[in-house]
Amino acid sequence: MVLGEIGKAKRKLLKLKSMEIFCKLTLITSICLARIGMGAFQSIFGPTLLYLADKVDSSVTNISMITTGKSIGRLFGSVIGAILKNMTGSDFKHLLLHGGGFFILGVLYLSIPWINKYWLLAVNYIIAGIFFGYLSTSLQAFVLQTWGAKSSATHIQLYHLMYTVGAIVTPLMAEPFLKESSKTKPAEDSCPNSIINISIITTSAPNISTTSSLPAGFDQTGMAYIIVASYLFFISILFAVISITSIPDKVRASISDRGYTAEQRMVEPFRNLIWFFLCVIGYFCFIGSDSGLFENYIYAVALCSELSFSVSQAAQIGSVFFIGNGVGRMSGVIVSNFVKPRNIILFGVFGSIIIMVLMSSFGQNLPWITWIVSVGLGYTTSMLFPAGVSWVSEITDISGKYMFVPEVGNAIGNLVMTPVGGYIFAIDPFSVVYMILGACVVTAIMFAFALCYGHRHKAAVVAGANVEITNGNNCTTYGTFVAETDQQISGDIS
Repeated sequence: MVLGEIGKAKRKLLKLKSMEIFCKLTLITSICLARIGMGAFQSIFGPTLLYLADKVDSSVTNISMITTGKSIGRLFGSVIGAILKNMTGSDFKHLLLHGGGFFILGVLYLSIPWINKYWLLAVNYIIAGIFFGYLSTSLQAFVLQTWGAKSSATHIQLYHLMYTVGAIVTPLMAEPFLKESSKTKPAEDSCPNSIINISIITTSAPNISTTSSLPAGFDQTGMAYIIVASYLFFISILFAVISITSIPDKVRASISDRGYTAEQRMVEPFRNLIWFFLCVIGYFCFIGSDSGLFENYIYAVALCSELSFSVSQAAQIGSVFFIGNGVGRMSGVIVSNFVKPRNIILFGVFGSIIIMVLMSSFGQNLPWITWIVSVGLGYTTSMLFPAGVSWVSEITDISGKYMFVPEVGNAIGNLVMTPVGGYIFAIDPFSVVYMILGACVVTAIMFAFALCYGHRHKAAVVAGANVEITNGNNCTTYGTFVAETDQQISGDIS
């Protein structure tokens, strides 16, 4: 009898462990697939730029402005996401909203092949930007809340790695459709006459005029949007399923059983964090400038400056950057288990400065250095955003109403620095390299200020909480956070 009871208990325990593993893998896989979809959603625009310009009978200049509208939408969406997160409360409602957001993105992209008016396309992308901003911030906040500030570093790195996977795979998926619908002349190895044409040469059909008429009906390139939309519909169904089956609640319960803590800290008043958040927004703003400027302008710099690359060589530079970016984010998934987010940031910040000093000093005289710089900058900047999120979450809770802070910084960087880069390029193409170096230096400065205010804030929180505990107030959860924070301060200072 006793042996039988022991056997039943073991089988029950094994069943519970199997279910626990299944729930964790399901949740992590769902988040990864969703993030791949977000990368696909973002990256499909560049290769199909000419297709969109011809479809709505507009210039490439006007079509390129749509990206600005989408960035503004992302800015509003990130704030709206924080509001909705506080209103929904439960994971069930929150994940259903995620599923609804992916469904709406799918509808918006599914409609693009049949849109033939510029203003409709612009409105489409602004609305899409709002939902993308909401999903980007709230899904990241969900990861923080599920695994907690201390245990989520690896998951945040994986979260951003999957975005890169989607950004790399989607142009490859679109390439056959682009070739099928292309009825244009061969590209010429020449520099465009204006910065406006940079958007043209970054696509799969460089230096091609958009004045050629395409059939008014359905174009093969539209299939790329239909495939992305279908994938987004699949993600919406997946999130509906995991919300109905309460998988996130089961995962959080298993995490708590193993001694890990989900995000349970009290939300601090904004007045206590304003100076810290200003530095953090600046940090995320210039991170986007580091990688965004290089990604957007390296093709044109390689083609139009004294580097004198051919079109094919210049196009490969961008691919090399994304390879470095992908390898860096894969490294981040592993390294974040052993290295503190602060140290990862320091490596990325100073590594990017050294690389851009190398490019600024020797790039024009030794063109082969551009290849090393491209992969190196992609690698060093790849971990800055996810490590920044993890580090800020150690200082204060950004999984709730403050979850918009990183996205706001990123959106401001894209809105401001990209047009400034175009102005600098028009004066001297290689000067964009100096601008990227400056952005790397400012990133270091902003992080130094954020580090300073972060230490001050943690010290103030510890001091204030200890007073409350001494006075006998009920601060069990907060006291636990204080103990962890006190330990972090000692580690940071040492």
